[in-house]
Amino acid sequence: MICPTQTCIVFTSEPRKGSVVWMNTQPHLPHISDDFIYLFLHANYYSIEKTKTCIENYFTSRASAPAIFADRDPHSPRMQTILHLG
Repeated sequence: MICPTQTCIVFTSEPRKGSVVWMNTQPHLPHISDDFIYLFLHANYYSIEKTKTCIENYFTSRASAPAIFADRDPHSPRMQTILHLG
């Protein structure tokens, strides 16, 4: 494997398999890429159960409070005003 940077992280497929199998049984969750799964796994120290909880919370939050996740352009006038406030 050729790495674009000096440091290369090689993921084993075992933790990811558990997450993917679980996600396929959750019809309310959208399909997410392997890279996105790796981010959740890494953030949760490769704990499958913590990753499941984190993914559930993430998508539940996005669904219940879409305004928080919408209009995230930092260059928009509204966001510039907010950023200049403090």
